[in-house]
Amino acid sequence: METWFAKPGSTWPAPPRWKTAISATLAIYPVSVVGGLFLMPHLAVLPLLLNSLITAAVFNVLMTYVAVPAVSRVLRDWLTHNGPRQHSLTAARRPPGPRSGPFPDQPSPLRPTSDRFSW
Repeated sequence: METWFAKPGSTWPAPPRWKTAISATLAIYPVSVVGGLFLMPHLAVLPLLLNSLITAAVFNVLMTYVAVPAVSRVLRDWLTHNGPRQHSLTAARRPPGPRSGPFPDQPSPLRPTSDRFSW
């Protein structure tokens, strides 16, 4: 279920299990209420095993493609927040790669190194 709440292509860790449980509950509740109101009356005439199979299939599709993406979009900040908020340019959120800075051991993209541009 953690993959439901992970941003595609992201290296951020999945949210804590308790947040995942709350989010999944918020997604399951409306699906089960709507399914109970509209789907169950039509499936009541079917045998129990067939009724359960259709219910599970419909609920699974609705959870995977509708409810969980909507809930995770709405709760995105809460799901990924694990402490004091940091400015987007801090080291915790800075994209990987060479960085230039005030220290000599950090390469600067504006200053060529000795092996570059040799004449």
